Amino acid sequence: MKLLTISYEQFDEAYKADVSKYVEKTYNGIEYLSWPFAIRFLRRTHPTIHVDFDLDETGSVLHLIDGGYAYVRPYLTDGESRTPSLVFPVMDRKHNGAVNPDSRAVSDACQRATVKAIATFTGIGLSLYSGEDVEQHREPAPAIAPARLDPVATVLAAANTAAQDRWAGLAAAIGKWEGQINEYLVDKRKLLQPGQTWRDLPEEHLKIAAGNPEVLISKVRQVA
Repeated sequence: MKLLTISYEQFDEAYKADVSKYVEKTYNGIEYLSWPFAIRFLRRTHPTIHVDFDLDETGSVLHLIDGGYAYVRPYLTDGESRTPSLVFPVMDRKHNGAVNPDSRAVSDACQRATVKAIATFTGIGLSLYSGEDVEQHREPAPAIAPARLDPVATVLAAANTAAQDRWAGLAAAIGKWEGQINEYLVDKRKLLQPGQTWRDLPEEHLKIAAGNPEVLISKVRQVA
């Protein structure tokens, strides 16, 4: 199946769109784009495209790894072409990896993964994943800024857990850094085209990153 692409003009327009009134928050303040809005946006702007999931060898949408953890692999397709698939972890309500997830956790993961796939490949709401403000003129909070996740420890821990699938644990741990890494690889290094992610890097780059996590760590530090 050939590669599905969305024009830079469409991607950039969607990326810059004001989605503040469609943003919701988790109990601990993490912002995310409303699932119904993301679906409606995709249907309105790209009516022939929908979200689908890669299946494992048993035909299940759930991909299992060591320790009882799992992930799903969403992608966009029009039936004739498709984007690369993302790796999205199945999490509990506290956004930790769910061990032996039940059907509710899997359902929630599929909805979250759907929104992220739409954001990644169309641009809508993608700024939420890179830590940018939704509002262009938001006043800075007077309180002390919360501590940021340590990207080095995050990526190293992920590299140690990616046993059966080298990218599953790594992608799960990168989380909020993924958008910044992708922007760096598109805008600064020119290694990717708009709409692509770090998973679309040439095979030689991926092999280096898998065997030597410092390569990705340096990317995180430069865009953090």
